Amino acid sequence: MTDRTKEQPVVSIMPDQTLVLEWETVNGTVHPEQVQRQKEIAQAAETRKDDWLYELGFKQFPLDFSASLDYFLRFSRCFVRELLKTVEHETLRHDAVISVPPGLVSDFISTCPMMAGSEYVTPGMLEGLWQGFNEAFSRDIKAFKGRVSDYFREKNPDLHPAGRVFFHLVEAKNSHLPFAFMATYSAGMGANGKPKHLPLKHAIETHDDDALLTLLSTVYKAAEKSRIVADLIDSGELFHPLAWDEDEAFGFLKEIPDYEACGVLCRIPDWWKQTASTPRVTISLGDKKPALAGLDAILDFNVSVGLGDLELSRQEVETILEQTQGLAFIKNKWVTVDPEKLRQALKAFERIEDLAASGMTLGMAMRARLAPEKILGHGDDGQVEICVSNGTWLTSVLEKMTHPEQVDPVVPGKDFKATLRPYQSKGVDWLAKYSWHCLILDEAQAIKNPGTQETRAVKALPAAHRIVMTGTPVENRLSDLWSILTDGGTPPWRTRPLTGRFASGRRKKSWCINLSPGAPSRKRLI
Repeated sequence: MTDRTKEQPVVSIMPDQTLVLEWETVNGTVHPEQVQRQKEIAQAAETRKDDWLYELGFKQFPLDFSASLDYFLRFSRCFVRELLKTVEHETLRHDAVISVPPGLVSDFISTCPMMAGSEYVTPGMLEGLWQGFNEAFSRDIKAFKGRVSDYFREKNPDLHPAGRVFFHLVEAKNSHLPFAFMATYSAGMGANGKPKHLPLKHAIETHDDDALLTLLSTVYKAAEKSRIVADLIDSGELFHPLAWDEDEAFGFLKEIPDYEACGVLCRIPDWWKQTASTPRVTISLGDKKPALAGLDAILDFNVSVGLGDLELSRQEVETILEQTQGLAFIKNKWVTVDPEKLRQALKAFERIEDLAASGMTLGMAMRARLAPEKILGHGDDGQVEICVSNGTWLTSVLEKMTHPEQVDPVVPGKDFKATLRPYQSKGVDWLAKYSWHCLILDEAQAIKNPGTQETRAVKALPAAHRIVMTGTPVENRLSDLWSILTDGGTPPWRTRPLTGRFASGRRKKSWCINLSPGAPSRKRLI
């Protein structure tokens, strides 16, 4: 017999989208319990060459094999879970057709791991695999001589097919008791091919004791795990419609996996099937253009807390935490709330507000996009989802950084005597729009005439800080000094505005004399 102590099973996908179970050597030795499970896998592949994955869907061992095998085992288990939920097994038998649950295929497409042939994993491929499971069950149950429940028992004694009892929970219009509970049972198939439901109270009138015990067998199993169901049976309330508040409904909803594992099917609002949404803190950065460009530019940003598809204010979050422990009615809809996670979201919200007080630079924003938990000092514990999105201005900047061709083209002047390569041309376009942190101008006497094209070109360069250096005496003409020191427009040290393209001589002289404190004479400046 093949030694499986140094191998693990993997799945490869052929170009015709068939699955092949293969074995690859691993480093070290496989654990004895894992070896036993691998023997079961090998046996299924040998005895049911075409349906080995269907067969393994009934196994409940831990999924700690290779990523490829675990992926397809999860898919086959989804089919078995839906198969067990089917009502009226004995009536339908081999005619039962199990539909793919909405969203299942897209979920599996988005989580497909790397494996040999992963490019062949498509929605059509997974739907075909599901159809193969249906055909395998149909063949099996057609050849099986016993009851369908016995078939499932042979596959796995721990799996319980759905009985005929249903628990229903619906929203009611009563603001004080906003939920209604009722237990029903399936009384055969209707003309539309769907089960006919009758109130469970009706079974007391139409079933003898043995038949009633058989009907309620799944409910009694659930009562062994659930105090809620046990109390409903003991009080007799199980056989009557009930009005519940949100806390009673929340306690019931939390136990649904236990009910369904015992064979009691549950019909509940769709919003609960989405499970408790992980709160998220959304930060929108750079909606408006900052006064100063560059990595040190301070960006505006907005912060909000989200729960499901709802955006909440800080006050709404605080109200929810004060009033609920599980279900909250927010903006005309019920939402499942995890108070601890929502509390963590509120703390993250407050940390971000503190960060807003000190300002977030463009450099910090770009790092936050890559690792928001680190930049915000929030641990990666899965309690809160941090989402960082770019505002209108920042989106435009980053888009132009990654796609330079989107920058408005610049046509060099007639005096430019060169042919630029494409990448050089893109560089010129980008540099023409760039805002510099610091601009240093050597030989500044070249711009002492404010009317020349060279002077105007230099002053058109945007910069937060400017340094001009000149070794040529300029003290004889104030207009020269004025032209140099007004490089770029308005000097920060000027005390009075100088308007017009050329200021009067008296205005220039006044400007040079009226310097800010700390500069006692214009000679020191010169």
